[in-house]
Amino acid sequence: MNLHLPWHQSSLESMQNRFTAGSLVHALLVSDSGREVASARNFAMELATLMLCQSGQIGGCNSCNSCHFRRAGSHADLRWVHPEETKQIKIEQVRTAIEWSHQTAQQGLSKVLVLDTVDQMNLYASNALLKLLEEPVANTFIILISNQPSQLLPTIRSRCQMVYLAAASEAAAKAWLEARHSNLAAEAIESLYTMTGQLPLTTDRFLAVDGQGDYLGLIDGLLAWFHGEVSGVKAAQLLQSKIQPELLFEVLYRAISQAQRFQCVPPGARELSRFEQLAEVLSQSLERRQLLRLAERCVEVRQALLAGHNLNPGLLLERFVLNTKVG
Repeated sequence: MNLHLPWHQSSLESMQNRFTAGSLVHALLVSDSGREVASARNFAMELATLMLCQSGQIGGCNSCNSCHFRRAGSHADLRWVHPEETKQIKIEQVRTAIEWSHQTAQQGLSKVLVLDTVDQMNLYASNALLKLLEEPVANTFIILISNQPSQLLPTIRSRCQMVYLAAASEAAAKAWLEARHSNLAAEAIESLYTMTGQLPLTTDRFLAVDGQGDYLGLIDGLLAWFHGEVSGVKAAQLLQSKIQPELLFEVLYRAISQAQRFQCVPPGARELSRFEQLAEVLSQSLERRQLLRLAERCVEVRQALLAGHNLNPGLLLERFVLNTKVG
């Protein structure tokens, strides 16, 4: 389900006004300027929602048949094309989408074709898409999602209206996150927001996956481990009790990345978030090559956990802690 992002409201209202007036172009290229592709995806779904809603409302009226089908994920007039296993959109996918675009709208209104991560199209798919853009189908809107629009063919970019999404201000992002996760302390949200590089949807993803996770407790546990205040086995037990193991390794990996940045540019005397405090300890405790190796091990273990090979997360975490020299 799409989220309402307050910092996108003005852009949505502009699109709504043009759509209602019948002056909206048939092809839009949406980009979040390389920050969060999830933000561009969310905006694309918001656009599709108002285009398909029989009332043309932002967020949808949620009472018309069209909104019911969309919410059920079965709207015949909405087609979303993703990259396949090869991480590319292939020509066969584009050809199928073109055939679909020429069909009559089932709800008698608009049709919306969304091409997700179009900068990952191969050349053949790009040429097929160009043909569709050059010969638009009536009442069919095409939304392209790309956070690297410079990777697209110039002829594709020239046939689309570019929509650069505004980034959320720090205040707006934190207010939105705190409203969505009111059960968490503001300090925990602040640390996660810093950890993700001030990316609100990425922060929200962490919280959505493990909303009850004790992130501040996790940071304290990592600090206790790095300072040698707890044994390896005790550290593994403590860390596992705070958060899902796969998320733990992502948090640690991001802390290592921040530590590497601190080794190049120290944070200075400013007040640090809890996450930044963890990164600072890492930057002062480990050499660059040690940080690199620790990051590699985080990636290896996290990939093993996500692969779903019936591994015991607790044993993996314990082995990781016991085999990692810190401090």
